[in-house]
Amino acid sequence: IRGSVTRLEAFQSCPFKHFAQYGLRLKERPEFQLAAPQVGVFLHGVLKKYGQTLLDEGKKWHEISSDERQQLTDLIIQDLASKLQNEILYSTVQYRHFLERLKETVTRSIDRLTAFSTVTSFAPAALEQSFGDPENGWPALTFELSGDIKLELTGQIDRIDKVETNSAAYFLIIDYKSGSKRLTLSDAYHGLSLQLLTYLLVALEGASHLTNSNSAPHTAGILYYFLRSPFLSTDGPLTIEEAQRQLENSQRMPGWLLENKELLELIESEFAEEGTSFIPRIVLKKNGDFDGRYTKPLKSEEEFAELLSHLEATLVASGQSICAGNVEIAPYQIGSQIACTATFCPYRSFCQFDRFQGNNYRQLETLKDEEIFARLKAEVKPDELDN
Repeated sequence: IRGSVTRLEAFQSCPFKHFAQYGLRLKERPEFQLAAPQVGVFLHGVLKKYGQTLLDEGKKWHEISSDERQQLTDLIIQDLASKLQNEILYSTVQYRHFLERLKETVTRSIDRLTAFSTVTSFAPAALEQSFGDPENGWPALTFELSGDIKLELTGQIDRIDKVETNSAAYFLIIDYKSGSKRLTLSDAYHGLSLQLLTYLLVALEGASHLTNSNSAPHTAGILYYFLRSPFLSTDGPLTIEEAQRQLENSQRMPGWLLENKELLELIESEFAEEGTSFIPRIVLKKNGDFDGRYTKPLKSEEEFAELLSHLEATLVASGQSICAGNVEIAPYQIGSQIACTATFCPYRSFCQFDRFQGNNYRQLETLKDEEIFARLKAEVKPDELDN
């Protein structure tokens, strides 16, 4: 079996959805319009080309002037817009207006990532790093299944940032998103959100490609960066300073980071200070300890190891179930979250899911974080935590 981690997320969401998309290869009728996936590809492409240009020149994001930054951004947007879907962004007045909005989104994102570059010791080590591409990428992430079958995962990692300290190399995964996806422990545990952890696993296994030393690879964290224009909803008037602060807070990169104060200072130099706003909010008490009310984004080395071990088991189990021919119409339900509505499914009219006709949701347990980690700890063998 060969495919992306997105394919396995589709299977975990609903086996029949996976069958319709990857088995029968059903597709919606193409229309001459700019859909969300194409917008996401365009935004990713601009950031990739911008970052790669600086990486090739050996420059950090903040080491070029604002004028140079804008000039480079405009050139890249002009180049990529002309190649997108038969120049659709130039086809009508409406699309030309939409292109201007995309330019604003890209410019704001690059400005913010440039500002992040001024407060972090991490720097991009790889952009749009492919794996499973024999010509241009790293090897596929491979697992042995029963019956001499292999599961080979392929994909692209938007951004891998790195810092080296003493004999250790720490890797920070940043995944660009044009939507508003959040990383929850429950979704990761149930296999509904596999992407970021898989990218982390690939980066750790491919660390030798990113460092010239013998530094041991370690996890720094996994974060989302949202490619969108922020907006505020407020019950009353705000000062310019209050509005700016709320806007910056709304643009924090959600995700998980290693519970280590020295490393967090390398990710964002004054992470615990009031007004910092790039990584999830983390607060220190007067005695220097972490404030327990803000530790949800923090994970210990042991917890990251447990999550990666569970990820591997989930990937293998998914591959085994696909090979066994599981095409059941069984969208998941966890609490009030339902697969068919949580993410748009274009195959609903095809599967004709109907609870009055005997179909049922696949019920997933609603678990607290501490319950999940208790289960993960029971899954992991002692020798796995040492690796």
